[in-house]
Amino acid sequence: MTLAPTRPADRTSRTVSPPTARATARHHLQRTWQATLTVNPGNGRADLGVALRAGLTVLAALALLAAIGHRELAGFAALGAIVAVYGRLADPVARLTVVGGAGVLQVATMALASGTGWLVASTGSATLEAWTVPVALGLIAALACAGTAWFRTGPPGPTLVVFAAAGGLTAPATVGGIGARSLATATGVVLALLVAAIPAVRAVARRVQERSPLLPAHPPVPAWHAEALRTGVGSLVGAVVAQSVGLGHPGWAAVGATAVLQGVSRSHMVVRALHRGAGTAAGAVLAWLVLDAHLSFWVLALVVAALQVVTELIVVRNYAVAMLTITPMALLMSSLSGVVDAGTLAADRAVDTLLGVVVGVIVVLVVPFRERPVQAPSTARL
Repeated sequence: MTLAPTRPADRTSRTVSPPTARATARHHLQRTWQATLTVNPGNGRADLGVALRAGLTVLAALALLAAIGHRELAGFAALGAIVAVYGRLADPVARLTVVGGAGVLQVATMALASGTGWLVASTGSATLEAWTVPVALGLIAALACAGTAWFRTGPPGPTLVVFAAAGGLTAPATVGGIGARSLATATGVVLALLVAAIPAVRAVARRVQERSPLLPAHPPVPAWHAEALRTGVGSLVGAVVAQSVGLGHPGWAAVGATAVLQGVSRSHMVVRALHRGAGTAAGAVLAWLVLDAHLSFWVLALVVAALQVVTELIVVRNYAVAMLTITPMALLMSSLSGVVDAGTLAADRAVDTLLGVVVGVIVVLVVPFRERPVQAPSTARL
C-alpha cells in the first residue's frame, strides 16, 4: 500500500493591522523627545579653535570701537565680527571666501535695513513705520537665503543676516547714522577676515610649495528657491503677528522663525523649535540677571566674548543648551548702545522668539517641503 505524502499543516496566517493614529503619534513624539535630548559628540580640538577664533574676533571689534570713542556703535561692529563663525570646519582658504561672502551680506543688510528704517521714520507716519518692518524682514530673510546659498556659507545660514536686519531696522537718528552703522559692521567683518586670513595664508604657502590647487573645488550652489520662500513667509508672518499684538521687537520673532526653518527635515525643524523656544526662555532669565547688574562696558565686552566662546563649544552638541548663552549674548550686544530696561528687554526676547518659533512650526506643517540629506552632527552647526 502506498502512503500519500503528508503535507505540513497549514499555518494560520497572521493579519498585521496597521498602527493606529494614536500609536503613530506616540512614536513620533518619542522620537522627537529623544532627538531633543540628544547630545552630539562635537569635534574636539577643532571646536576649541573655532570658539577662540570667534570670541577673540568679537572682543577685538568691541574693543576697537570703544578705543576710537564710539561705544554706541560697538554692537554693530560685533554683528560684523560674528561672521567669523561661518565656514566652521571648512578648508582654511575656502573659509576665507565664506567669511568674506557672509561679511558682504552682513554689511549690505545693515545698510539696507538702516536706510529703510531712517527713510520710513522721516515720513512721520507711525502706521507706515510699524508695518514696513515686517515686510522688510520677510524680504530680507528670503534674500538672505539666496545670498547664503550663493556664497555657500553653510550653517548658520541666513539667521545671522536676519538678526542684523532686526537691529538695523531701528531707525538711526540721522542719515549719517546709516553710514556709521555700516562702517562699524564692515570693521567687524574686516577683523573676521584678518583672523581667517592667518591660516589661509599658511595653507596657500604650503600648497604653492607642493604645487597643489590653492582652493578646493567649489561645491554646487544648493537649491534655495523653496527655502527662501518658506523662510520669507515665516519671517513675514512672525513679524506681522508680533507687530499686531504689540510686542516690542518683531524682528526677534522673524529671527526665531528663520532659525527654526533652517532644518533639513520636518522632524529636525520641530526639534530646533523646541530647542530654541525652551533655550531662549531660560536664557532670557540669565540675560535679565546680567543686564540688571549694570556692568561696565568693558566687563560686558568680556562677558559677550566669553559667551561667544562657550556658544561655539556647545552649539554642535545641543542647540537648546547653546541658546542659554546665545540669548544673553544677543541681548548684551543690543544693550551696548545705551541704557535698557533689563526686565522688559529679556521678556520681549522670550515672548517674541516663542511666537516666531510657533509660526515657524506652522509654516513647516503647511508649506510643502522636500527633505535634504541630513549632515553629520560633526560638520553641521545646529
